[in-house]
Amino acid sequence: MRMRLFVVIILAGGLCGCSSGEKPIKTASLTGEVKRMSGEPVGKVKVVFHPKTGPTAVATTDDAGKFTATVPLGECRVAVVSGGEAKSADMSPEATAKAAVGDARVEPQFASPESSGLTVKVEPKQAEKVVFIVK
Repeated sequence: MRMRLFVVIILAGGLCGCSSGEKPIKTASLTGEVKRMSGEPVGKVKVVFHPKTGPTAVATTDDAGKFTATVPLGECRVAVVSGGEAKSADMSPEATAKAAVGDARVEPQFASPESSGLTVKVEPKQAEKVVFIVK
């Protein structure tokens, strides 16, 4: 009986993809803040990182506009998503841009990484804080 259980556990471990051979995605901790051109912090918004490779990363700013995120290394396009559109679990570029209509805290152009104009290059040991300026 114990031998069967042992075999089942070994087989289940192999089937779950534990040895898939895929390389883990390298990430770095990124700190920054979101501000207006006037220098005023923009709190309680989501900062959505869309890397060229790897999963989308999302961070929420605190009341002072500051955030920390774990982001895949390399170039990322960035969207800043506020209010109603931040409630969606879907942070794809299309979903955030569509939901941005009617939210005056951050202009709708910033809800899409294609139109925001915001980018960041994430380095292995990111020491510099990033600042995103929105309208």
